[in-house]
Amino acid sequence: SRLVSVYSGSDWIRKYSNGDELQSLTFLISAHVVDDSDMPIRIDRSEVLDYGWFSFHNLPEKMHDYSLMMTKDLQEYDGQTIMR
Repeated sequence: SRLVSVYSGSDWIRKYSNGDELQSLTFLISAHVVDDSDMPIRIDRSEVLDYGWFSFHNLPEKMHDYSLMMTKDLQEYDGQTIMR
């Protein structure tokens, strides 16, 4: 695994309709998975409606701005950790 990016700061504050605020600190890593059957995904259905694995050439059409940034960072990763 390699640390690709770290995201935090004022651009990563989320405000919810109920008035709650969340300061996000996200670490993006790149890892090579040989056999995903050995890595079961545990989903908390109260927080996640759906999930999936996608190639860079077959990404969903609708993605959040932060997901687009992280995808771009993964594609452009050159070995130096990006701080955002």
